Amino acid sequence: MMHPYHQKLARALDRMGGVYSVQDILTAIAENRMQSFADGDSWAITQVVDYPRARVMDVLVALGDLEACRRLHDRILEYAARNDITFVQAYGRRGWVGDARSHGWKVRTTSYLYQREM
Repeated sequence: MMHPYHQKLARALDRMGGVYSVQDILTAIAENRMQSFADGDSWAITQVVDYPRARVMDVLVALGDLEACRRLHDRILEYAARNDITFVQAYGRRGWVGDARSHGWKVRTTSYLYQREM
């Protein structure tokens, strides 16, 4: 039987275009290529990417209860501070802008993601 986290994650990954499966995420976490943060029924997955001029932590997905996700937010930022992350970035729906800004986030772009299957 699939864990409830995995069911929620599968739905989120599908909405993101299916570039990862739940198993891809679990494997990357086990191999320390992604990070997992959980609180109750809420879960956040991050990935650190090293660029020539910055070390960036991408929040790939955060799902669950808003209050628990706020606690995960704080843990993610603590992790980033301990690991020399230049900045943390996340993609989210427009409705989150006010909450994000109230927690120190800046909106860098308002755009559309275009994908074309090949």
